[in-house]
Amino acid sequence: AIARKEPRFPFPTTKKARSLGKSLLSLPGRVEFFAGRVRNLFAVLAGISLLLYGLFPGDTQSSHAFLFLGSSLLALVVVARIHRKIAAIAILHLIKEHPDIHPADLWEYIYNQISIWPIRGPVVVRRVDYPVLDLRQPDRPLPNGRLMLMRCFIDTACIASLTIQLFKRMDETVSLEVFDSLARLWSSRCAQHLRLRLEVSGYESLKLVTHQSIIVLNHESLLDFALGFYGVGGAGTGRGNRLRPRFIAAKDHFKDNFFLHSVIGMGRAMDQAGMIFVDRKTKGAGRKVISESVAAMRKSGVDLAIFPQGTRASAHFDANEKPTGAGFYTTTRAPVAGVGHFKPGTARIAAELSQYQEVDIVLVAILGTATAIPAKRFDVYPGATISYHIAPPITVKAEEQTDAVELNQRIELAVRKNARVHPRLLTAWQEQSTGKNGDLDALTSALQAWDEAADPVPFATLDVILSHPAHERPALLEKFEALAFSGANTEKWSEFRQEIGRV
Repeated sequence: AIARKEPRFPFPTTKKARSLGKSLLSLPGRVEFFAGRVRNLFAVLAGISLLLYGLFPGDTQSSHAFLFLGSSLLALVVVARIHRKIAAIAILHLIKEHPDIHPADLWEYIYNQISIWPIRGPVVVRRVDYPVLDLRQPDRPLPNGRLMLMRCFIDTACIASLTIQLFKRMDETVSLEVFDSLARLWSSRCAQHLRLRLEVSGYESLKLVTHQSIIVLNHESLLDFALGFYGVGGAGTGRGNRLRPRFIAAKDHFKDNFFLHSVIGMGRAMDQAGMIFVDRKTKGAGRKVISESVAAMRKSGVDLAIFPQGTRASAHFDANEKPTGAGFYTTTRAPVAGVGHFKPGTARIAAELSQYQEVDIVLVAILGTATAIPAKRFDVYPGATISYHIAPPITVKAEEQTDAVELNQRIELAVRKNARVHPRLLTAWQEQSTGKNGDLDALTSALQAWDEAADPVPFATLDVILSHPAHERPALLEKFEALAFSGANTEKWSEFRQEIGRV
């Protein structure tokens, strides 16, 4: 055998140097990605201004020059838009061929395709890891949290634009499949920007899903929607395909909001992908959503994803005001004894759909998104671990009389058990309790009778207390402990719950 000598290059070939060279080559594409639309906007404004200025009577030679410059600017904008559309087609075909492409590799490909000087060569494709995707990058310094969130918004606009082009360029069947891949890419890209670790357990439960499904998730943070596609879409079901979630979303957030609908393009993309919007401000609109949801599921064959709490639960904070998670019961505006905390729409959709076919209700617990972005805030805490646990489904038989109220209570009880709501609340109490009765086992025993109640008022009360500012909690926890260990009845708990209000 003859030993082959490695070729020698006249420039350094260290890992750092190669990384720098790669970054320089992709720089034109990055500039085009972030600044291209703004440049086009200014070019259009400048071009129209020059054309108007050239149309005024005056020096003929100057008028011709202004008309030429204005026409040239507008022509360049047209060329740039055509170039982006051609690039979008190439990007969509890559996603179609590699549905689980790593977000870093996809965005390198995007920068390359939209660059003025595209880099030719083999496309590097890594696959996203399931069920654990760790994007925390502990060896790199953390950028500003608001900057991370801004990058998420920019790339969300990119995904929305690709979705809009997708449904224009490809037939419906292919478009729906590619959209599922785009949605999972959106999840992993947001996780990459926020340096998150995503982990999913319970994939074996998906093998029990053999019918069209309604996916039920608890709601902690605005990240729940963005990351949910990764959480439920990484493994096949008993039907032989993956879940294809289409969310019921708030109309006032995504359709009536000009920024999210038209500037980011998110509302338009959701509409084309088959998401269903609910008008939370109009009385009686929920009944219309139920019939629309059933019709959409029967027509398209996709799975419906719902947050039955209706809104995000209030976040919990430690003594230093750092988020430790989110509650479960702080989503109802006016707690009523004996009534569950889930809105009944999920059960009603399942009951109506079961008149035509069997339905699987897939139960997904989300834990940790509130530690990254708490509810009602735009503060970002990177480096969090987000967990998804998929429980065995509840199957609603076809053509059977289904009691929607009873089914709603079964769903809520199953979700809060899957999310370990009560054990987490009691653990948080033990960590923050300053009284003498800090015995977790004793409190668990004292509240055991409430564990499976439709409206477990003591746990809902503790949830609200943990959502209060740190300086208010000690006094409230003392009164909570006194009621818990004295065996207070529903009336006393309800009075205390009303007294401390809603956070």
